Amino acid sequence: MEPTLSPGDNMLVSRYAYWFHEPSRGDIVAFKTSGIPQIGKNPSGKEVMYDKRIIGLPGDRIELQAPRILVNGKEMKLGDSTHPIEFRPGSRGFSDAGESYVVPEQEYFVLGDNSAHSLDSRYFGAVPRDAIYGKVTKIYWPLSRMATPR
Repeated sequence: MEPTLSPGDNMLVSRYAYWFHEPSRGDIVAFKTSGIPQIGKNPSGKEVMYDKRIIGLPGDRIELQAPRILVNGKEMKLGDSTHPIEFRPGSRGFSDAGESYVVPEQEYFVLGDNSAHSLDSRYFGAVPRDAIYGKVTKIYWPLSRMATPR
């Protein structure tokens, strides 16, 4: 998720953020990976959590055309001008130009902001709604990185 989130960042995750509304495109979410077979289980038996950005909502058609991300035929613009978030070629999934994916109902398509080095929905498919633990709302440690992720 670099540059938005860095290794070693401690984050606050709001578990109640989605009690009254569904996740939105652009949200950074923490989700449980135990129900995703393509992600190995932790040998200790503890739940493994990932954090990724929601790109596709239920029913959306996702197309990845390097370096653009198209959702329902419109280019997604995420990040800021200094750190744009874009698809980078070379992934095992979505490697063909024009390949698309329709997000199933009650699932969300997620991508890492550093897509060249991210294990995300391009590889394991959409994340079920019930696997979403909460919304990442703040980076609180280290103090030098304290911020609200965008």
